[in-house]
Amino acid sequence: MKRQYLLFFSKILILLITFSFLDFRGKVFAQTQISGKVKDAKDEPVPGVSVLLKGTKIGATTDINGDFKLRTDSKQGVLVISSIGYTPQEININGQTQFVVRLIEDNKFLSEVVVTALGIKREEKSLGFAAQTIGANAIVDAKTNNWVNSLSGKVAGLNIQGTGAGPMGSSRITLRGESSLNLDNNQALIVVDGVPLSSKITGTGFSSHLSADSPVDYGSSVSDLNPDDIDNVTVLKGPGATALYGSRAAGGVIIITTKSGERKDGSLGITFNSNFNIEQVNRWPDYQFEYGEGRTSDYYSYLDSPDGINTSTTAAAGRAWGPKFSGQSYFQYDPNTPDNKPTARTPWVANKNYISDFFQTGHTISNSLSLDGGNEKGSARVSVTQMKNKWIIPNTGFERLNASLSVNQKLSPKLKISGRANYSNKKSDNLPMAGYNNQTLMYFLIIGPSPNLQASWYKPYWKPGLENVEQKNPFNPGPDNPYLAMYEMLNTMNKNGLVGSVSANYEISKKLDLMLRTGLDMSNEFRS
Repeated sequence: MKRQYLLFFSKILILLITFSFLDFRGKVFAQTQISGKVKDAKDEPVPGVSVLLKGTKIGATTDINGDFKLRTDSKQGVLVISSIGYTPQEININGQTQFVVRLIEDNKFLSEVVVTALGIKREEKSLGFAAQTIGANAIVDAKTNNWVNSLSGKVAGLNIQGTGAGPMGSSRITLRGESSLNLDNNQALIVVDGVPLSSKITGTGFSSHLSADSPVDYGSSVSDLNPDDIDNVTVLKGPGATALYGSRAAGGVIIITTKSGERKDGSLGITFNSNFNIEQVNRWPDYQFEYGEGRTSDYYSYLDSPDGINTSTTAAAGRAWGPKFSGQSYFQYDPNTPDNKPTARTPWVANKNYISDFFQTGHTISNSLSLDGGNEKGSARVSVTQMKNKWIIPNTGFERLNASLSVNQKLSPKLKISGRANYSNKKSDNLPMAGYNNQTLMYFLIIGPSPNLQASWYKPYWKPGLENVEQKNPFNPGPDNPYLAMYEMLNTMNKNGLVGSVSANYEISKKLDLMLRTGLDMSNEFRS
């Protein structure tokens, strides 16, 4: 009886194993093989692409020919295809077993492509030299009168030295330190859309009032560019990166690429930007408000008075070596009398704004309008920008008008032409003078005023009846009246500049292109 039970259970076990094996074979034979090829926009295979059945762990990777194979239990589902540098795609299977997938480049990864010497584009990881690219947002987020100053602190080894001599805000640009005693030779070469520019600061004293003693900052060609038209800036530091530009690039190269129409759907894009900045003196030195004008501490007298002889208008009397401010009264300057001679004593007090009143709050306003559009065969962009500056020194500032045009057209599958032009007009009724000379405001502020004076007392800068002949200088006769320098000793300018290029690119093969390009950098300027 026991043997019969064992035989019975053995037969049942054999049947269970048999059914399990048949069920396993059924599942195996029920699987479906899915295969395909992945290509890019140029119809070339893309290896290393991940192909995953959504919601499962079933997946595969494309081989060197872009082919993939995988098995699934169902003829339904979604394939998720992804690769670095391309936009992920999802494809419904719907019973299909063969697929051809074309990937589209992801714009997020375009920043990994660097524009090197002569406009050659290469992947950043493949470069054998130091290069760094700065996007447009870093330039326009905090605008200044000279967009170059916005690069300060964003690139290792890049040194931006501002002149601090006026609203133009010109800068000296150096990379990797100084290598020559000729300071002009140490500056980085500026290249805009393949056209080298002069980055020298113009007007450093050789055509302004009284020559080198009163330099005027007239700006530079690179500062004339409109920051709203800049797409990116690439800084090339190593000798290997700049060799193609020759000795001009001994101090490094800054490559500026301007914007172009990038729309592929045939639509028209309109962009309007408006920007308003306020400018003020950053900080003041520590001035003393304990002693007033004069050379003696016994008394003070503007011209001769009952208190004594004149202690105010004699040579160098403007220095603050006079009496201490202690609540006393003296015969002081009277702006309400014909000869400004005082008729009564007035309180001897310090004016805390005797320096700051010579300045004002400046502002800059800019408005930019651009239109761009295109399709698969071509694109175009046009922009106009107007900027107006009123600087912190009265009667100084400038205006700038920029216009740009960019056109790209694909004449055939292998031939592409493009053209870019950037026009600028910069003019000013007066730019401030700097330097160590009687005709500059800064020199006047060093030796001219004292804490008991007021800036408004200098504003009638001509003597009555001698207008345009003899200036009125009511106190220290050393430096000229500062308002005479600001309103009569003018440094005007009107500059027109054009930077442009035209190029043709012919694709000889998938890995070889022929490019022909010509460029232009010209300007004419009038100064007085």
